[in-house]
Amino acid sequence: MKTNMEIQNLRTQTFIKNNGSLADIYPNSVKFWHPFKNGILTPYDVTAHAKTVVWWYCDTCGYEWQASILTRGKAKCCPVCCGQKVVTGINDFATMTPDIALEWDYEKNNDDYSPLTVASHSHKRGWWTCRYCGYSYKSTFENRFLGEGCKICGYRTVGEKVTDRALKSNGS
Repeated sequence: MKTNMEIQNLRTQTFIKNNGSLADIYPNSVKFWHPFKNGILTPYDVTAHAKTVVWWYCDTCGYEWQASILTRGKAKCCPVCCGQKVVTGINDFATMTPDIALEWDYEKNNDDYSPLTVASHSHKRGWWTCRYCGYSYKSTFENRFLGEGCKICGYRTVGEKVTDRALKSNGS
């Protein structure tokens, strides 16, 4: 006679066989399955729509996180690599654009956020100080990332270069 645990395991295996495992339905998710934090559980042992919370791992950035199988199945990349989660030193604004982050005005901005705590495409606004003319202006992180610069002298940080407009306005 089979135990309740054995009966439940058979039901689960039959359900997965009939409906497909996470690995069968979303093969891309297999590469994010944490190699050892899920114990003996594998992407072949669970359905793609399970609400079970498991460990995931990104071999691109090294980020580890927990999330339900249901929310991760269709995902193409990890939350850090996709910019959904900011991790200082990996995908924050200061790491991605260190030259522009130098223009963040720490005196005028409050401590709620900074280039170390937001992503490049954040719509959060802050004060920036032009390193060329010293003018202080407000802009979003995204606009700065996309090249917006000083409204007075026209200085834009594009790599480490000064734009032509900034050079002309200074008489260089």
